[in-house]
Amino acid sequence: MVVPEVITIKLHILCDIVERLKELTVSDYSETLVDKDNDDPLLLFVFGKDINNKLVYIKLKIKESILKKCCAYHFIMPNMIWNFLTDNLH
Repeated sequence: MVVPEVITIKLHILCDIVERLKELTVSDYSETLVDKDNDDPLLLFVFGKDINNKLVYIKLKIKESILKKCCAYHFIMPNMIWNFLTDNLH
């Protein structure tokens, strides 16, 4: 079976995201938010990580120490207010 190139690229990106999520530490933590749209679980945990010299915004739902959903994973936009200390990135 031949896998289309687009699917292969998307799978590669997804695998990279999973590996990056495994690398998160407490020093990458930024803040906890309340999810007003979905209360299962209620809290959203926000992290920031320097990946290849680019800041990445990561928002996760965690329940009972298990990752339930990655709600956001993207480069930080120039106008975003960021809470974690930039000293943690270097």
